[in-house]
Amino acid sequence: MKSNKYTIDRFEGDLAVLLLRDDETIVKVISNEELGNLYNEGDILEITFDKYDRVESVYYLKDETEYARWKALELLKKLKNK
Repeated sequence: MKSNKYTIDRFEGDLAVLLLRDDETIVKVISNEELGNLYNEGDILEITFDKYDRVESVYYLKDETEYARWKALELLKKLKNK
């Protein structure tokens, strides 16, 4: 089983829309229940899927999530100051 890093882009009802970190044009939609209903939009997760494409494990990447949020806020500040 291979694990990949995903960003939670949004929730649509009971579904979580994930973007692959290496190529955000690749979208994966899974049940929020498979994530344990524990995460928020913008969170970065390392997810392993089994051979049947079911979630095998999920790890919250706190440092990467916090850095990505900080980077986005800094970019917004720069844009506002133009």
